[in-house]
Parts: sequence; structure tokens; C-alpha cells
Amino acid sequence: MNNFEKISHELRRYRNYDNTEKVRNYLLEHTVSDGLAELLNSLSISDLDVLSTVIRHHDSRISEIVKHLSFTQGAVSKIVNKLFRLQLIEKYHLADNKKDTYLKGTETGEKIHLLHAEYHREMDQRLLNFSKGFSANELSLIGNFLASINDLREE
Repeated sequence: MNNFEKISHELRRYRNYDNTEKVRNYLLEHTVSDGLAELLNSLSISDLDVLSTVIRHHDSRISEIVKHLSFTQGAVSKIVNKLFRLQLIEKYHLADNKKDTYLKGTETGEKIHLLHAEYHREMDQRLLNFSKGFSANELSLIGNFLASINDLREE
């Protein structure tokens, strides 16, 4: 396998890897509430990402939440409705603006968000520890390579 084939293969492997079960298992292992465990089993990675974005950008409208995600407005709206039905977020209107719907997390939504954020902190720490095996120049080259691939995909 030449270098190009290896890079192409590894990028496909990275893109196709589904870590849903890994994330869900982490969250389940770190929760003490049976009710929370049941909720976690019904959430996808996309659901968790939208929930975390709503909580980090509380009191925002759906259109503002979309700007922080790589999902369409329709996909975010669908997930928001699911999270609302599961009572993980609240929808509300301002007294002087009945047109726009604003979002914020519930107490249960906040708990799930904190577990999800902790998972990402641990994964980031693992990546940081792994990266210590590379020189600054190698990391710069890798970073530039990945940025160029993303630019190419977004053309």
C-alpha cells in the first residue's frame, strides 16, 4: 500500500467509525440514576451534541444553536423536539416576543451534559498524552494536513 492509499484508507476508517456505543457505555458507567440510564439509552451522539450545545448556549433560539453545529436547521429542530419530549430541554417565549422560541436545559439535561462533557475531557486528555510522542514539527505538519483535507472537502 503506498502512502496515498494508506492515508485514504485511514481517513475512511476514521470517518466510518461509530463511537455511539463507546460514548453511551461511558455515560452509563458514570451515572448512578436508573432513570438517567434509561434516558441515555434513547439518545444518539447527535442528540447529545445538540443537548450540550443548548446548555452551553442557553437562552438561544434554534437558529442560533444551528450555527454551532454541523447539522441542518431541520435536523436540529427534530432533535430539539425529541429532547423536549424527553424533558431534557425547555422551550419558552419572552414576554415581549411570542414569535421566537428560546431553549434551555432542564436539571436532568444538565446532568447528562456534564457526563458528556466529562467523556470529552477524558478523550481530549488521552489525545494530548498520545500527542506527546510527536515533535512540535510533526504535530504542525499533521495539523496542517488535516486542515487542508477539511478545506478540500468543504470546496
